[in-house]
Order: sequence, then structure tokens, then C-alpha cells
Amino acid sequence: MRVLVGLSGGVDSSVAAALLIEQGHEVVGATMKLWGGAGDSGCCSVGDVDDARRVAKRLLNGGLLVTVVGKPEGVASTAPTAN
Repeated sequence: MRVLVGLSGGVDSSVAAALLIEQGHEVVGATMKLWGGAGDSGCCSVGDVDDARRVAKRLLNGGLLVTVVGKPEGVASTAPTAN
């Protein structure tokens, strides 16, 4: 079964993806870019997206990581990103 997993780059989402893969599922990762200014802090920062990309590259064997780009006004776009 194909399963979409929200990847933050943290331990919980990484382990969830690994367990699903271990059970034979095809995992597609999704992460969000939500920063809106010069700062890089809080949820879904540049560093978090980089962490999610590294997790996807290792666990998903170069599989698809979808990045949802958000601004304070709402979601700007969705696009697959190269791992």
C-alpha cells in the first residue's frame, strides 16, 4: 500500500516511516516550509526541511518527498522536490 507520511525530520516521523517500510508499504514523504521572514526558527524551518530531506533520501531510497510551501496568508504551492 502507498502511504503518505508527514516528515518533520525528527525522530517520531522518521521511525513511523521506517516501520511502515519495514511492514512492506511504499512510503511517500511530505514536509512543509512555513517560515515567512529572515529568521529560521520555530516549526518547519529551513533546517527542519533539510532534516526531512535527509530522512527521505536515506529511508525512501531516493523516493519522493513533496514539499508544501506556506506563507502567513496560506499555502502558496506544492511541488515534488529532488532528494
